[in-house]
Amino acid sequence: MALILIVDDSQYQRNIIRKMLEPEGYEFLEAVNGLSAMQVTLAQKPDCVLVDKLMPEFDGEKFLQFIKQRNIKIPVIVITADIQESTYNQCIKLGAFGVVNKPLKAEKLKDL
Repeated sequence: MALILIVDDSQYQRNIIRKMLEPEGYEFLEAVNGLSAMQVTLAQKPDCVLVDKLMPEFDGEKFLQFIKQRNIKIPVIVITADIQESTYNQCIKLGAFGVVNKPLKAEKLKDL
């Protein structure tokens, strides 16, 4: 089954995402920010990354830049409360596979 890396500075949000996707049989890794997500990505090679856009220290956009610069071919889905079209476009431009808005809905996440 697919290995998903969940990146969010909120343990609560990571738990919500995990609970939404557990019934699908996925395996999970977790990271508290983009910096730790970089390390986990290089070491564990997840099949997909779900990353919060806004986090302290190293945010989702910086993580997308890291993936793009190293030509790592892992689909990254950005999770954000920002509903502006410019935010969506910026994430896609940086290489995001998709963007999902908070509050999360399981159907939206599964559709990607």
